[in-house]
Amino acid sequence: MLKRLNFILIYSVLSLISITTSVYASPSIGIGSMYDVFTPETQSLTKRVYNTGTSTAFVRVEILEIDADPKMNQRESAQKEIKEGSLTQERLIVSPLRLIIPPSSFQSVRILWPGDREKERYFRIRFTPVLPEENDGFGMSKDEITQYKKMHWMWELMC
Repeated sequence: MLKRLNFILIYSVLSLISITTSVYASPSIGIGSMYDVFTPETQSLTKRVYNTGTSTAFVRVEILEIDADPKMNQRESAQKEIKEGSLTQERLIVSPLRLIIPPSSFQSVRILWPGDREKERYFRIRFTPVLPEENDGFGMSKDEITQYKKMHWMWELMC
């Protein structure tokens, strides 16, 4: 009976430790306000992306334009690619498109609309946490990526 009680106690403590480490051992991003609006007198704004977790967050930024037809059906479409390095006036510019945010810190993203505003347009900007890969724009070496993934998977296994 005492052995069984000790086993249950040890198992409970280990479970509690794994639950608390899962809460604290991963990046957790926040963007503040969900909606931002360009007023007629502004062409740009700065948005802060926060990492309240305890490990580094690697974040990919994606821009989608929301098209609404008269029946109020919405369709999301990716912006057209920039051709031959020329900027077009009719696109939303977000910089940077990749963020590395240290634990308990933030990074700023600049959002710019250089075109005219004759019609109302809507965009969705997604901030997606990702695991770094080779040649994905984060500028990490193969060894750094392997080390980060090992640490990440170690925490996942403990949880």
